[in-house]
Amino acid sequence: MDVSVSLEVAVTEQPDGRRVVSLTGELDLATAPKGMAVLVLAIDAAGPEGIIIDLTNLRFIDANGLRVLLRAMEHAEELHRSLRAHNPRGDVDMILRLTGLAQALGISEVPADARSGDCAVAAEPVFVAEQASARP
Repeated sequence: MDVSVSLEVAVTEQPDGRRVVSLTGELDLATAPKGMAVLVLAIDAAGPEGIIIDLTNLRFIDANGLRVLLRAMEHAEELHRSLRAHNPRGDVDMILRLTGLAQALGISEVPADARSGDCAVAAEPVFVAEQASARP
């Protein structure tokens, strides 16, 4: 049985120079390489303001996805960049809190007006990447 899994990534830039990496879909074994590649590029391109990882629309994460977030944190620290995440939902939020990653990532809730598109997180994408793969 084929079940399609995907990760869509959009990178935007806020007026203060921070980049926002929005993850949509699933961050797992099949999509981790793409997720890591985009996060590394965003961290490398970011100034000292760093990046924010928007988890609002990430609906699934496994150990591979957690490893991506940990490696992104390490990469940001090596370059003296700020890296924070916000808005995990449901199971993603629970997993991040149980593993202690929520605290390490400085997880914060975004105000309701930001989620409705009234903030810089909803800026025009710098680029959007999509990946689809088949899960057995």
